[in-house]
Amino acid sequence: MLTPIWEAAEGHLSEARMLADAADCFALSRWSSSDRLRALAVQIAGKMEAIGLQDVRLIEAPADGRTAYAGWIMPRACDVRSARLTLLEPDGTESVLADWEREPISLMMYSHPTREGGVTAELVVADTLEEMTPDRVSGRIALFSGLGPALVLAALGAGALGVLSDCRNTRPPFKQGAALDGSREWHNYTMPLWEQGLRGFGFSLTPDQGREIRARLAAGERVRAHARVETRHYDGSLPLVSGLLRGENAEEIVLCGHFDEAGADDNGSQVAVALETARAIQAMMAAGQIPRLRRSVRLLFPMEARGFNALVQDQSETRHMVAGLNIDTVGTDQDAQHALCSLSDNFIALPSYTEDLAADLLRRTAAANPLFRWRRTTSELIDNIFGEPLISAPTPALWHDSATHHLDSDTPETLSGPMLRQMARLTA
Repeated sequence: MLTPIWEAAEGHLSEARMLADAADCFALSRWSSSDRLRALAVQIAGKMEAIGLQDVRLIEAPADGRTAYAGWIMPRACDVRSARLTLLEPDGTESVLADWEREPISLMMYSHPTREGGVTAELVVADTLEEMTPDRVSGRIALFSGLGPALVLAALGAGALGVLSDCRNTRPPFKQGAALDGSREWHNYTMPLWEQGLRGFGFSLTPDQGREIRARLAAGERVRAHARVETRHYDGSLPLVSGLLRGENAEEIVLCGHFDEAGADDNGSQVAVALETARAIQAMMAAGQIPRLRRSVRLLFPMEARGFNALVQDQSETRHMVAGLNIDTVGTDQDAQHALCSLSDNFIALPSYTEDLAADLLRRTAAANPLFRWRRTTSELIDNIFGEPLISAPTPALWHDSATHHLDSDTPETLSGPMLRQMARLTA
């Protein structure tokens, strides 16, 4: 039964179209700014309508820094206008450490604005919470090697004006080695995204930049920098994009993958694969290769995790779901980079055939491409929340670990057309 569909889907998939869709997504998501992410949601909705999906809409959740769903606080909306960090050299010259307009990933998400004209301050290393003391960081910019809000809250609470991080969030055996030391880590949850009294900014440095600054400070040099950040924080809303390929009854199979992250692979690839899957299913029906759908297929693109945490509070949005597939970071060229495809099973409290079906299709993929590598893992907590027993729509997750995950090197040039085609074929 599977083989005719497997073979038919292959003939209706366009690598060029998926690469273009991923690039369109990246062009807006890379800025990590609420206004551009909303523009991206509108763009995706337009693509859904263009390929014939119905019930296309933006489902809004509050973005106020106060509302919480299942303990996860919704981020406050934040638009970025500009951000720049320069090192003030002893000879009076300046060298650029970070520039949002050239490298958007260099500004930590949810950074607050500096005063007009920016601030000038000394740099100090403070890698641990114990080092975040007022006598060490007050009135200065703190450099640490980690990520996550605990260090930032400690630094700002002790009077720091802002923070820098030169961390590499390694995922052994991925994202390791000197070849990556010139790239920046994306900090999407390091600056606090909730409403709180502390105000400050953050920049991401490369490990190479961090080593140079640390060496100069260790040698006793006084190192100063100038930071200028223009952002606007406000109460807004967070859009989730929804579209339906209607079947004969109300039951829904859900294809989901977030749209908000800064990279071309993470997140543009999953949007491209889901859209192409919808096109392929319609083309197969039009060609008489598969019958009319009995169940509907729902495409859902949220902000990762938080968008679905809000959605599942509304039973009217979830009551028709019977199964799904979460696709995440699926465009990495395994032949060119250190990467591995993972299939995460549904939650163990709700065993289902869905992950076995996905595993069978991955075995078919590997049989056709001996270089394709994959593994099967226990459940992950990402955008597969519909597999939670209270909703009971088994949703395994398909995702890749790769050398470019959350780095500024995750650009459209690193995507693989053949990998996108393989993942779209499996998804369809």
